[in-house]
Amino acid sequence: MTSLTTPTGTQTAALIDRLADSERGEWVTAATIDDFLAAPGLVLVLFTGDPAQRPEAGDVAVIVRELLRLGGSRVRAGIIVRSDEDQLKSRFGAVVMPNLVFLKEGRILGLFPRVQDWNVYVQALTRETEDGAGPAPSPATDSHTE
Repeated sequence: MTSLTTPTGTQTAALIDRLADSERGEWVTAATIDDFLAAPGLVLVLFTGDPAQRPEAGDVAVIVRELLRLGGSRVRAGIIVRSDEDQLKSRFGAVVMPNLVFLKEGRILGLFPRVQDWNVYVQALTRETEDGAGPAPSPATDSHTE
């Protein structure tokens, strides 16, 4: 019988690396952030925090990959390099890690700390895609609010 365990920092880091190596994902630094944000479309910026201390960062990296798939060419993702996170956190209001920031035309549209319900991400993606014709949200599996 296989038991479920919390992923190690190495496993979490591998999930983050996989996102950065994807077609519309890339590493972003303090020096490259402005150019990254200047391109049109919806931008997802991921602050991971220390993967060894924040294994849920791997979950968010997987969520971002799915959002990229759903959003198609209208969405890009940038992963802030760890060494520049402290320098950029205040600019985006990212206090809790991991944190996913939705931006369009350099304007912050929303911050999503830790792991959120899937429908929260899909609704934000749908609302913020350029033509408003993003993916249809999945039916809610849990209708109560926290």
